[in-house]
Amino acid sequence: MGNKDDKDILGNLRRNKESIFIREGFEKELEEKLVRRFTRKNQNKLFVPSLATIFATIVFLLLVVSNDNVFEESQTSTTTDEPLVYIYHTPTHESFFPELEEKDDNNLATAFDKTVNITLLGEHLGKTLESKGIPVLWDDTDYTKMTEEQNLEFGESHNVARENINTTINNHDSIKMVFDIHRDSQRRKITTTTINGEEVAKIVFVISRNHPNYQQNLKFAHKLHELLEERYPGLSRGVYIPASSSSERNSNYNQDLHEKSVLLDIGGVDNTLQEVNRSVEFLAEIIGEILN
Repeated sequence: MGNKDDKDILGNLRRNKESIFIREGFEKELEEKLVRRFTRKNQNKLFVPSLATIFATIVFLLLVVSNDNVFEESQTSTTTDEPLVYIYHTPTHESFFPELEEKDDNNLATAFDKTVNITLLGEHLGKTLESKGIPVLWDDTDYTKMTEEQNLEFGESHNVARENINTTINNHDSIKMVFDIHRDSQRRKITTTTINGEEVAKIVFVISRNHPNYQQNLKFAHKLHELLEERYPGLSRGVYIPASSSSERNSNYNQDLHEKSVLLDIGGVDNTLQEVNRSVEFLAEIIGEILN
C-alpha cells in the first residue's frame, strides 16, 4: 500500500465522520513517531514507512471508534465534548408580541407561540457560548405541550420537566451551570434598556427559597448579576426571590437539582428577538468569564 493510498483512506474517513475533527498535524505526528520506533527495531528500511502508515491508519480507526480526546465532537476550542452549560425552557411557548402576526397587545395570554418562542433565545445563547469554546447542552423539549397533554395547569410545567432535568444532570457530571430561560410578562418600559446606542432586553435572575440549599443558587445568581452590572450597567434588573404567597410557592424551579441553577427572565412581551438576542450575547460574555 503506497503513501498516496494511505492518505486517501484517511481522507475518506475524515469526510465520512462529519461530527469529528482531527487535531491539526495529528496524522503526520503519529506516522513520524511510528516510523522512528520501527526504524530502531527493523533492518528493512524500505518496509518501515509503509508498515508505519498502516499502523497509523489502524490507530486512527480505533481512535474514531473509541472517540478519544484527540478529537472534538463540535467546532469549539475546548478539549472535551461534555457540556458545561445546560439550557432548557419551562414553559416553552412564551413569545414576544412584535414577532407575532395574530396577537392582542392588551391580552398577555396571546403572547405565546408554538414555534416563534423563547426556545429561539436558548438556541442563540447556546450557539454564542459554543462560539466561545464552551460546550452546551440545549434542550428544546416542549414542556408546555407535555403539560397540556396531562391536563395540568400552566405553572406545573416545572414539575413535568423535573424527571428529564434530573436525568440530564445526573448523566452529565460536567455541567457547571443550569439555566431555565423564560421571558417576563412585564411591559417594555420595565424590560428594556439602551447599551452602546442599541435597545436591549433586561435580565432578571429568579431564585426559589423552597429548598434547603437555595443559598447556593442565590450566591450564583448574585455573582451573575454583579458581573453583568459591572460590565453593562442597567442590563440586569437584579435578583428576584418570589414571595411565599406567590402562585408558584410550591415550586422550587428544580433548582434543588443543581447548586448553580437559575431561572432567567429575559425581556418581556414587548421586546423583539433582536433585543433579547443582544442580551444573551452580553450574558454569554459573563458566563465565559466565570467558566474560564
